[in-house]
Amino acid sequence: MQYKVISDLHGDGNAFNILLDAVKFSKNSKTQKLIFIGDLINRGEHSLYILREVMKLTKENKNVQCLMGNYENNNNRYNHNRIYRYTV
Repeated sequence: MQYKVISDLHGDGNAFNILLDAVKFSKNSKTQKLIFIGDLINRGEHSLYILREVMKLTKENKNVQCLMGNYENNNNRYNHNRIYRYTV
């Protein structure tokens, strides 16, 4: 199995597109696995775009996986607390 790994994009959509092209991941390959290792969101202005694209890739292909980083974890905790506060 050949592993392709992308991490620490921090919302940089340009870097996401460049790296996705650079790893040359084949969606139909049975010998490749693409793994996103956290910190996809934060500083850059394309965090939502990256999340949507990664979610689409993981739904379309079982050989694509995404692990949460500390920025995704912090965002989830912040939003959970905010939603909980307004629903109680």
